Order: sequence, then structure tokens, then C-alpha cells
Amino acid sequence: MTAADLWNRVRGVWERVNPLGGRPRVDYEALISELSRAADESRRQIGQTTLVPCHYLVSLSPRDMDDWEEGGLADLLVQELERALAEYIRSRGYRVNGAVTVRLEANERLDDGYVGLTPSFSPYDPQQPEVSGETVLWPPHGSTIASLEIVSGLRQGETIAITRLPATIGRTTESNRPAVGFADDTRAISRRHAVIEQAEGRFFITDEGSLNGTHVNGSRLEPHVRTPLPPEARLSLGRDLAVMIFHLGDRSTVTGWQF
Repeated sequence: MTAADLWNRVRGVWERVNPLGGRPRVDYEALISELSRAADESRRQIGQTTLVPCHYLVSLSPRDMDDWEEGGLADLLVQELERALAEYIRSRGYRVNGAVTVRLEANERLDDGYVGLTPSFSPYDPQQPEVSGETVLWPPHGSTIASLEIVSGLRQGETIAITRLPATIGRTTESNRPAVGFADDTRAISRRHAVIEQAEGRFFITDEGSLNGTHVNGSRLEPHVRTPLPPEARLSLGRDLAVMIFHLGDRSTVTGWQF
């Protein structure tokens, strides 16, 4: 079973509790995106080994935590998160110092719908106090559905928010303004290069017959064939003219901030 399959299992558990309505809910998509991102960004190279955190503390507001405990699903959620995260780490060739563990805690400093996430390289020890909270995930506000972080090529260093689907990726001209646009005088990026869309809770990307192709995680897409676009996928246009990481949900990192 792949990491993407396991994340979908987590989604199923999540959705049993999350559609309670009436107030901001925890953003599932942002959480799974951030868990994998935390592993990627915290990695350390030791010789030939890439080490990543093995323990992930997830903090929720007391009311959000109560929802999970009253529904009897907190332990199941933790188990599924651990399985999915462990498979993601294995699939990337990373190593951990012990078993991959996730722990949920209630934190009264968090408002409903907000999440704190703290990764640690040390295995979880119930006898040792945990210090929580360098990253805070904001609840969904109905504005940013996903984002593309451009890591190289055109517009490098920018993060482009996707606020409406389907979202076209392409070359910007006076008469063509795609949702994710690139000013490319070489015309190596097509006017309508690719399209991101969502169906049945999943994201997909389709190459629109572009001249130089679209790649997802190193594989070139067949033109006009809708292909799954998983969280943290690496997306490139043409011959690495623009290389992006696909993120889900809103994300705000507050370095050094403590609860």
C-alpha cells in the first residue's frame, strides 16, 4: 500500500468527525501536507544517511480534541497517521531514530480549528515533557485551496495560491491570464500548458497537449490524460523551466513561537 493510499485511509477517519459544522474545523489537507513537509524540511544528512524526525506532536484546541475523544476515534487517527507518515518516510528513503510516532494533545492556547505541529528527532518518552509549537496551521477560510511553491526556474522563490478550480497553468500574454502564469519569452511553456482540478476529494493534473510536456515526480504525463496529483508532488514544466511543489491548504510558519 502506497503512502497516498494510507493518507486516503486517514482521510476516511478524519471525515467521520470533521463535518460537524457550525464553527471552524481543523484543515485535514493542511495537516497531512505539513506532516510530510516537516519530515522533508527537518532532514539531516549524516554520511550517506538522511535522518528525519521520528516523533510528531499534534496540538489541537480543547474542543477539537474533545470531538476526537468523544467519537472514540483519537487512537485510530493516531494509528493511521503513524502508518501513513512511516510509509511516506520509507518511500523517500529517509531514516528515523526509532519508530515513527504521532501524539495528539489538547492545548488551551489554540482556538478551534488551529493546529500546532512539533517534530522531534528523539523517540517519544512519556516521562519527558514535550515542548510544543513552532508551526501553526490555520483553519480553512475558503480562499486558498492549494498552492504551488516554485523551487527553481521561472518565478523561483514564489508561492502561488490556487483559489479556484480548475486552475490553468500556462504562459502569460496580453490576452491570456492563466491562474498560474509564467512570462516566458522563449514560448517553451504553452499558453494552456496544464490544468489542476479536483474530483471526489482528490486532486488531478492534466497536460493540455503542451509542446515540452509536464512532469510529476519525474514522470512525463501523457497528453490529455488526467493524472492524480498527491500532496507534496514535484511538478515541472518542460525541461525544468519551472519546478514546483504542490501543497494543500493554508500554511503559516511562526519560527520560534511557543504556545
